[in-house]
Amino acid sequence: MELGATSLRPPIMDFENGNIAANWRRWSQNMQLLLSGPLMDKTEEQKFSYFLIYIGQAGRDIYNTWDIAEGDKKLDILFQRFQTYCRPKNNVTMARFKFNSRKQKMGENIDQCVTDLRLLANDCEFGELKDSLIRDRIICDTNDSRVREKLLQEHNPPLDKAIEIARSMEATK
Repeated sequence: MELGATSLRPPIMDFENGNIAANWRRWSQNMQLLLSGPLMDKTEEQKFSYFLIYIGQAGRDIYNTWDIAEGDKKLDILFQRFQTYCRPKNNVTMARFKFNSRKQKMGENIDQCVTDLRLLANDCEFGELKDSLIRDRIICDTNDSRVREKLLQEHNPPLDKAIEIARSMEATK
């Protein structure tokens, strides 16, 4: 589909496979980028139509079940409705199980591991504990016992310091 001078693949929202909340978060971010980039000069009505095109048939089927007044056909309302629709599908217990089961893979560097942990933590509703729990996963599940020992010697290191220590020790491996 042609978007201005740039030909881009529209984002694909998957309502049927995987974690619908995570799928929505990715799709929504892609859609926001399109709306603030190639579609920036389009009218609100045109952007609304693009949203419904890109959300796919399953998304339009969901949309068609909602009673939305003509005056409420605005992008922010559309984003909110789909956010509400997708959010309840998140299973916090399952999300925390996946987070707590995540171990650093062989050959995986600390940055890759932390990125994955951060993504997993998004669905866990950890609140203010998020960074400290990610740090704890690093300590418990690092492949490098030297990193674990060093982090345990520190007194409650913040996540950024734990990552810095792990990076430094990876570099000297």
